[in-house]
Amino acid sequence: RNRSAGESSPGMRVFLLVVALHTCESFLLPSLAPAVRPHAAAKGLGGGRIPGSMCGLGGIRRAALSSPRMGLFDDLASKVRGAMEEATVQHILVKTESEAVTIRKEMSKAAGKAPVTPQQFGEYAARHSTCGSAKKTPGANMAQLRGLPGEMSFRRGQTEKAFEKAAFEGAPGALQGPIKTQFGYHLVLVNPG
Repeated sequence: RNRSAGESSPGMRVFLLVVALHTCESFLLPSLAPAVRPHAAAKGLGGGRIPGSMCGLGGIRRAALSSPRMGLFDDLASKVRGAMEEATVQHILVKTESEAVTIRKEMSKAAGKAPVTPQQFGEYAARHSTCGSAKKTPGANMAQLRGLPGEMSFRRGQTEKAFEKAAFEGAPGALQGPIKTQFGYHLVLVNPG
């Protein structure tokens, strides 16, 4: 039978399933491997293992498919892990740089030589920030309103570059800013963990 360009043979579909299973199990999405494994077992692949007869592609050997480090996917896996990295910060948003500098000085003076704690930062966020995240409380019923005042969690690419840099490259517990964005000026505290 002639196949159209988008159609694949049953053997090729099984091969692609094996590669997908290996990719999931090895390093990309370990939590998806259990969902893929039953399909592989139904095709006679023994729960994810590749029988020697399945690899009828000449130059590709079984070892190349079962290696835990398939060089082709290493870069992709690294990018996926980086994109999934999440930062949690508390921030205070104000309109002017001078407001931000004044608040930072007040916080530093109140803390003395000790670093500003998330609770102290939250008090200042609740009093001074114009961002809606300043209204968060730890005991709130709605998940969007639950947390420390000024707290935000996000992944790379979801905020402005300057804010993202402070969140992902700043030391946990270090007070940063003022940081200028299109919304105003931010003071940022990177929360540990």
